[in-house]
Amino acid sequence: MAKTRKRHPETIVLDVLEVLADPDRERRRQNLTVLIVEVRNRRRRLAQAEGTALFRAWREEAVRPGIDGLTYHKLWLLLEHSPAVEEFTPFAQRIMEDQSLSYRGSAASYLLHAYPEQRDAFIARYDQDPDPEVQNALAFAEAVTAPAAARSRWARILERGGISWDLADTVQLALAYTPSAPPPPERPGSKSPPRKRKKDPRNRTKGSEQRYQA
Repeated sequence: MAKTRKRHPETIVLDVLEVLADPDRERRRQNLTVLIVEVRNRRRRLAQAEGTALFRAWREEAVRPGIDGLTYHKLWLLLEHSPAVEEFTPFAQRIMEDQSLSYRGSAASYLLHAYPEQRDAFIARYDQDPDPEVQNALAFAEAVTAPAAARSRWARILERGGISWDLADTVQLALAYTPSAPPPPERPGSKSPPRKRKKDPRNRTKGSEQRYQA
């Protein structure tokens, strides 16, 4: 059942399992978009059971006759924020090893999120990867602790060119919202006013979804 958040009574919290089980394809797509915005803006974290359910839905969609390309794409975007799913990890790793495959950026985002202890080694391994989507994933992973490195990586993506309008827009927004240095640590005893949570610049689903329509 959908629940209501205590902080924002008007906000409905969608149940991932119910969304995936919805037989109405259009409503399921819309609710998947809501979930993507929620996890990207860090208003919620996917639980282990939700990550597993997303993987199974993604796997079923991948082999379904007459695949729904938009639903498949949205499931990929949610899996970027999933906890480690034992069945999905080897597949994501294989995608990273084959530069001819699609969704390498999403696979990189998933591996960086699911295995934070391997983050630095992963970034070093794919630092020179030619895929701009992979470079974008690395930049987002660097943005919090090493914003200058993230900004440099995003700038290189734009300099090289040959990227989609969607990625170019994401990178430009990320550069606009990412400071050149991390915020200074708070002094003991000082109180800072609450900061507004920044929206993830990748949350531009309305204009970009059309190219994934089945």
